[in-house]
Formats: sequence, C-alpha cells, structure tokens
Amino acid sequence: MQLDHIETFLDIMESRNFNRTADRLGVTQSTVSTRIRNLEQAIGSELFLRGRAGAEPTAAGRRFEAYARAMLSTWSQARHDVRAFNRFEGTLRVAAQVGMTRSILPGWVETLFQVLPKSSIHVESDYSPQMISDLSLGNLDIAVVYAPRYLPEISYDPLMVEEYVMVSTTARILSEVNADTYIRPGYT
Repeated sequence: MQLDHIETFLDIMESRNFNRTADRLGVTQSTVSTRIRNLEQAIGSELFLRGRAGAEPTAAGRRFEAYARAMLSTWSQARHDVRAFNRFEGTLRVAAQVGMTRSILPGWVETLFQVLPKSSIHVESDYSPQMISDLSLGNLDIAVVYAPRYLPEISYDPLMVEEYVMVSTTARILSEVNADTYIRPGYT
C-alpha cells in the first residue's frame, strides 16, 4: 500500500468523482482507477460503487476512511518529527531535580544522545523553583522535577509516578507510627 493510494482514496471520498480527483491530483483518470483498484486488492474489499453519477463509497469504504485519515496523519507526524530531530544541531539544556541525577538522568541522557546525535547536551542538577524559573527565562530547554510550579508559558508532561516508602528506626509496624515524630521537608 502506498501513500498516494490513500491520498487518492480520501480525495474521492470528498469529490465523489474519479475525474475530478484526477484533475485535483494532477494525474490521469486511469491512474486514479489503478490506485483505487490496488488499494481495494490490498484491503480485500470494494471501496466505491462506480457509476455515471460518480463514485459512492461502500460500507467498507466508509469504514476505511477513518483508518486512511489516521495513516496519513501518522505519516505526516512521523515525517515532521524525524526531520526535526535530524535538523537539530545545537545545545540542549537539560536539568533534573536533585535526587534524580543518579537514578533517572543517565539513561535518559543516553537516549537523548541516540535520538539527537548532532547535538550537545548540557546537564545540570537543581531544585524545582530554580529550574522552573530558568525554563521561563529561556535558560533551560527541559527540566525534570517532582512538583512543578505551573506557569502558563511552559508545557508540562508527566513522566512517571514514584512510590514513597516510610522508613523508621523506632516503629516496627505502620500502626505504631506517630506522624509527629517524622521530619517533613518543606521544599519541592
């Protein structure tokens, strides 16, 4: 299956006419017919009822339309993303919150090097408020933080959920734990 087959199919879904689609795509009517015939063979189902009045989609054609649109959209997005990565030649400034630099960051930076082979990556460790400030000022490109302060000009994507475990030298079981005897950090 080729993308021009999908594009041709979607144009006929809109125009309902093989000749009109041929004109719009700048190809011959026989090319349009061949593309649709090849697509129908690949799918194993007739997609259009052809007649003097034009082309009417079959039930299979109507059902296939959403998949065809998704395929073109996925292809367009993939092409855009890959081109963007291939063109990126610069320094990517990445920061991670203290505590993440040894656990999460090494593997992540290694992946960035594989995905962005023409770039250099500057990595630093800091605390959430400073990193959010640096992002908003343009001094950082990416920050990995625990609990960010949300600003409208910054995009946020959750990466993971971390499990916390209570540790104590005095309480042997959770029911014996007195919350007043624990230190609670005041930073994020």
